[in-house]
Amino acid sequence: MDDFEQISSYIDSGKFKRELDESKMFRETIFGLIYIGVPGKHQPTKCAAKILFHEYFWRPFSRLHDQIFDILDSDCQYFVIFAPRGIGKTTSSFIAYAGRKILTREMKHFIPIADSNDNAVKRANNLKSELVNNEIIAKVFGPIKSTEGSFSSKEWTTETGTHVYPRGRSQNTRGSIFKKFRVDGILGDDIEDDEMVRSEVRRDDLHEWWLGHVSNTIDRGSKDWRIGLIGTMLHEDCLLMRMKEDPAYESVVLSICSDQYVSNWPEFMTTQDVKDLVVRFKIHGKLDVFYREYMNIAAATEDASFKQSYFQEYHEGSQEFQDEIPEIENIVIGDPAKTAKMQSADSAIVTIGINLKRRKLYVRDVVKGKMYPDQFVNTMIDMGLKARLGGGFCRILAPEVVSLNEWIVKPLKDAMSQRGVVFQILELKAQGASGRVEAKDARIGAMSAYYRTGWFYHNPTCCAPLEQQLLSFPRSKMRDLMDAESNILYIMECGKMMFDTDETQLKEVNKEQESEFDDNTMWDDEDVRQLQEFGQIGWETV
Repeated sequence: MDDFEQISSYIDSGKFKRELDESKMFRETIFGLIYIGVPGKHQPTKCAAKILFHEYFWRPFSRLHDQIFDILDSDCQYFVIFAPRGIGKTTSSFIAYAGRKILTREMKHFIPIADSNDNAVKRANNLKSELVNNEIIAKVFGPIKSTEGSFSSKEWTTETGTHVYPRGRSQNTRGSIFKKFRVDGILGDDIEDDEMVRSEVRRDDLHEWWLGHVSNTIDRGSKDWRIGLIGTMLHEDCLLMRMKEDPAYESVVLSICSDQYVSNWPEFMTTQDVKDLVVRFKIHGKLDVFYREYMNIAAATEDASFKQSYFQEYHEGSQEFQDEIPEIENIVIGDPAKTAKMQSADSAIVTIGINLKRRKLYVRDVVKGKMYPDQFVNTMIDMGLKARLGGGFCRILAPEVVSLNEWIVKPLKDAMSQRGVVFQILELKAQGASGRVEAKDARIGAMSAYYRTGWFYHNPTCCAPLEQQLLSFPRSKMRDLMDAESNILYIMECGKMMFDTDETQLKEVNKEQESEFDDNTMWDDEDVRQLQEFGQIGWETV
């Protein structure tokens, strides 16, 4: 019985049932397969799935399942598995893996975690039902009973001494001890949902809970424990992605199909089935959902708002660009971290050069990282001075001031005074409803038309982080750079900066701009008054 599909066929035969009833040696053979796996192939969890829980696993396994079982049966203490919908990840982990560990007594205190306590309890009760009522388990391992009164509707204990304590997302796991046993098995399955991953604050809270509460439930002085996560990609910055970047975690990312939509599990979905499903998602304009749910890719590449082909390069040292410098107005835009401690989160600053005559927007410089307030304002000044080199124009520093007005604008003024430099300060306030994610997404998405038209140009020496964020939009892991960049459209609109269409219009626009710049102010007083009433942009000249 060294072929798993032959095992499955054999189980369905009457001979298997007779031997199971009559032969002790046969039952010991089954026990061995569950405990150590097939000689030369191992994968004991796969054996448990096919032999003990074959009613769940009646379809032939694919290479996707082999990768799941390989990690479940490996020696790694931390693991994370990205699995497509419908592949059976919950039954593979909560039933086959956890069930085998309990039956072989390799796990004494198990915490299954789901997105809610109700779901965690349901999955734990499904496992309990299998352990108690499964006929093959009863004949190979003996009846799995509970100690008196311990099989409650929530946490329960087997007669062999394994305690199962289901928990929901963000519930307390600290101090979990059963008799003399600390937790030695933790498995989180689909603990995130679409709504929560949209909030960076909630993603951070979940990450802290996983690292602080959950991961410290085990006995650090022992090596006899495992912590695992299994789920589907919901966001470029979801918990699974964050833990995947931890070198301690062994990981695997699985897709139901190839980039060309060729099925990786034809017994479940044929290639035509996959392509038909793709068409359905396209009709509804939701191809991103298919990519996340079935391919574990945060954003669909096929209909992405931003594509690699949209990114045009230019070179600062080229003669063509040097000839344009007198025509370019540079603006430095800053997006400070929105936290009490700025140095605890990333801030972003971009320099964008506007050439109205040639209809070009140059992303000239990009800086991001954790900065103290003084570092942030001085970096903005440095980037403004850098843009002035070689005869360039840079009059405006535009920091976002959402809830940080006094903490950014005042230090910026003081730094300019101390360094003896002068810039106009354009305060960028929240667009839309108090800077909600939806409003920011709309602002960033508006840039895609400019990229598709070919008006944006990137400096290849610094724009790679920006391009990574744009390619994953709207579920990018980080959004600080593209959020800062997107302010350029509002600045141009409010400054009445329109791309030229012909030489006649160019002369008229240049003449108007020269008169406007005579008093060192980009907009007239009426423009400023209207903008301030609208609540979008505050204006101050230093």
